[in-house]
Amino acid sequence: YGSPQWKKIIVETSGENCCRTYAAGHSLGGSLANMFAACANQKVHDEADKPHFEGSSTDVNLVTFAPVALSVAPFYNGEPNKAFKGMRYSISDGDIKPLPNSLKLKIQSLYAQTLDTLGETNDSNRLEKMIREIEELPDDRRGAVLAGLEQQSAEGISQVMFGVLQQSPVVAQVAQKWAEFAMANKQYFQYAYDAVPGLYPGLVDPQMEYTPLKHVKSQHPIATDGGMTSDAPGNSYDYMQTMWGLFGNSVQPKALWFPNHALCCYIQALSSDPVVKDSADCGSDLFKSNHPSVEVSWVACSSPTWR
Repeated sequence: YGSPQWKKIIVETSGENCCRTYAAGHSLGGSLANMFAACANQKVHDEADKPHFEGSSTDVNLVTFAPVALSVAPFYNGEPNKAFKGMRYSISDGDIKPLPNSLKLKIQSLYAQTLDTLGETNDSNRLEKMIREIEELPDDRRGAVLAGLEQQSAEGISQVMFGVLQQSPVVAQVAQKWAEFAMANKQYFQYAYDAVPGLYPGLVDPQMEYTPLKHVKSQHPIATDGGMTSDAPGNSYDYMQTMWGLFGNSVQPKALWFPNHALCCYIQALSSDPVVKDSADCGSDLFKSNHPSVEVSWVACSSPTWR
């Protein structure tokens, strides 16, 4: 609301001046588009929001590309259970190999060793005891119990990963061991999907049509989990596989943190033009030559070589 352009945008997108309004965005921009459409399309605004949306369109359509999930419950279009018009896209992978339970236990063991190295002896011993108990369970029970343990340790494991990538002195003693573990198990941590929609398990997107896209530089087939939904694709990901894939890719020299997330990947996936599909930068040079005053930070769609 603080932007000097806010009122201008509201007026220009009103029903009197615009026959159809779209909120569109990529990544966090897609998340902002979700929030804008959800607020604008409300039939009744609370007192704090009402002055800022007076005269706005109440039928904003959504087009988003791999938005970050933000909500514990789906956003609806103006009223409960009414889906948004538009489309949500995400780079998908229809050939994901699940992590074996033996590897999941090794991940937990690595985390337990790390806790001990960092001086968290009690937590380390507690985790090691849980690992031994799970190893003694029959196969038909092991998976469910292990999934619960993964939920408990996910935040701590992610913190170690971010610490290693940021070269934090706190985790310097274990950085090499974690990088070597990722590389040793690379075959299990590879994927071609865009990981961003799955960064926050349990959070969901607006209720709307979802279309999976194929990574144009991957041999993996397209996923088939499209349709009207609020939780695709992120909640279908294996969180540990997602995070270890990101981590393993990122510890390599000159690697991108989210290579399958580049906007160029979406431009190429949606385009029918072979020149665009083969372009290294999706035409950013041409765009900048025609708009020299506009700062454009395009990121090329690299092949999912690690994943």
